[in-house]
Amino acid sequence: MNKLILDPGLFEISENLNCNEQMEHFHYLAETIDFISDFVDGAIDSYNGAPYSYYLEEQEDREEYHDPPITRSLIIKNKYVNIKKKLLRFLKEGQMIDLGESAISDCSMQFESNSITTNAFKKYLYYFLIQTSSGSPFLLLLSKVNERLTPTVRVSFDNTTKIIPSISNPVSDCHQIIGPFLKSCRDGNDLFPQKSACHQLNDCFLYQTRGLELSQRRAIGIEYGRETASRNQYKQNSSLSRKNTQYIVYVHENGQYFLSIDLEHGGLEMFARQGTHAQHLGEYDYSGGLSKEAQPQTHRLIL
Repeated sequence: MNKLILDPGLFEISENLNCNEQMEHFHYLAETIDFISDFVDGAIDSYNGAPYSYYLEEQEDREEYHDPPITRSLIIKNKYVNIKKKLLRFLKEGQMIDLGESAISDCSMQFESNSITTNAFKKYLYYFLIQTSSGSPFLLLLSKVNERLTPTVRVSFDNTTKIIPSISNPVSDCHQIIGPFLKSCRDGNDLFPQKSACHQLNDCFLYQTRGLELSQRRAIGIEYGRETASRNQYKQNSSLSRKNTQYIVYVHENGQYFLSIDLEHGGLEMFARQGTHAQHLGEYDYSGGLSKEAQPQTHRLIL
């Protein structure tokens, strides 16, 4: 089963943030957990001091255990109840890990300077990477402060360096990583079998590109087009792309549909195989919504 690793920074809301910044941090956490709850198959391990199960605060004369998230905001603590419920499914699928004393020696991630979760997390990473076989799929979900590291985090231990695949906020991530972790869809033969997992991609594209020049919008549009293709089981076809220089062409795994990123105007031109030809189905946005009706007389794909 896919294993998900959660950056403790998702749950650790700094007291140095003002009220609005703390709430923004919480919304980022909620958006991440909502997405994996709705669309991702996987398991999350529990371990001593995991910030999403409980966390340990060591005082001079005692040890105190607290429920997540790590914040003094009662508003956020009350809102966390729904997140806790959504995490339970993943925690039931995972293991309870009894951590040893060994920990990773170095990590490219940034942690809170006064973090009370960092040591436990580094011990868990050490345990996980030692125990995990090379073929086992796993993914690190990053906090906003670490989003610059996407798509990989570097970890060192025992004179070894390993690279961990990672994403920040799967709602809008465009590194073509989340696709293999999505739940199996009911009908893999649909034009966009994972359309629901792309439901915010187009809005994110519009927000990211507002006020930009056309050339900049095109470049970002290619990234979003690649992500839509990846999530919906399309693979890039270099041969067809060379034959159709106005497009970057992807082929659905069933071989019946073609997703073509329009390099001139942006958007996704969709085609269906009809014998030896491709029939234009229309222009679609990055969330799989129809933008323009089919124009088979002016939109052609050479097979």
